[in-house]
Amino acid sequence: MYIGIVIGFIGLLLIGDHIGRKALMLLCLSSLTIGLAITIFCANLTIAGIGLSICAAGCGASYNVCFMFLS
Repeated sequence: MYIGIVIGFIGLLLIGDHIGRKALMLLCLSSLTIGLAITIFCANLTIAGIGLSICAAGCGASYNVCFMFLS
């Protein structure tokens, strides 16, 4: 999960410079939703870990994007 947070923090924020704040927020929330769906419908523990990493990537990046919206 922590690897997903770091990837989301660095990767999605670098992409966000090019696509804008609104599109980045949609990308983060869709990543969060897809990760949660994978985790809910997983068949084994490995798939659940992958789903949680995807979910953490979206959550880690959206945490910082929210502060950009407030400023």
